[in-house]
Amino acid sequence: MKLPPRKEAAALQAIIDQGAPTPRETPPAGDAPAIASYTLRLYAAKLQQLTAARDARRSRHRANSLPNASAISVHSLILEGIELLLKQEARLAAKESGK
Repeated sequence: MKLPPRKEAAALQAIIDQGAPTPRETPPAGDAPAIASYTLRLYAAKLQQLTAARDARRSRHRANSLPNASAISVHSLILEGIELLLKQEARLAAKESGK
């Protein structure tokens, strides 16, 4: 014997059948920079060097009682390195354009 459909199920199906527009992604507002992802492959030895540098920095920060001693990550170190390189390249470009 088959049971009749429940009222809640019928009401829910009616809502589903009405449909709705799908949400759209909105572009970043204003001056917010867009974030792009990038896959970086490193040799294990280079990753170990970065991990050692991170651990050394944590030790120095903890020894000097600096805040956020444990907040540094290998990812942050890589981003720091990129920032340093970009600053260096900008200085070289400015120096060359000044000649």
